[in-house]
Amino acid sequence: REQAASPRARQAVVDRRGDAGARTDTDMIRYYPLTGVPKVNVGGYGPRTSGGVTKLHDAVDLGAPTGTPVIAMADGTITYGTDVLGGNVAVLRLAASPDAYYMAHLLRVQSGSRKVIAGEQIAECDTTGNAALVGIPHVHTQWWSNGTFAGPHPDPTADLNAAQLLAAPIGGSRYP
Repeated sequence: REQAASPRARQAVVDRRGDAGARTDTDMIRYYPLTGVPKVNVGGYGPRTSGGVTKLHDAVDLGAPTGTPVIAMADGTITYGTDVLGGNVAVLRLAASPDAYYMAHLLRVQSGSRKVIAGEQIAECDTTGNAALVGIPHVHTQWWSNGTFAGPHPDPTADLNAAQLLAAPIGGSRYP
């Protein structure tokens, strides 16, 4: 059995969602989305000012070298695509809850959708989309509460900090 999330991480989820029975340990993400690297937050959740305009950065940017394996944080269905800001992107819809995680700036993504297991490699870290402007490879990780794109999105920091860090993807570093 996988290690359960800490009581502090569970409380953070309760505080964000406002309802103590909304999520259980099995709903939460199990693994940190990058393997073989320390947890490095290169862009946190919160306000950002660019060109004199302040906007909410409602995601966390996780730094890692280009090519670092990106894994499924929990069991679910992964759907790949592209967009102007995110470049190569993937949306992981969690099997145990209605929530989803959007991950952007990926290298070597597949096409379409498929079922994945927690820890399985789904992509690699890169600088696609607007990450090319700053030149720092990272995975923009955004929590879509109830699986919807409509924001602002909840802060995923507590879940990411509580997630287990793997040395390598489950099943090796290759993916279909």
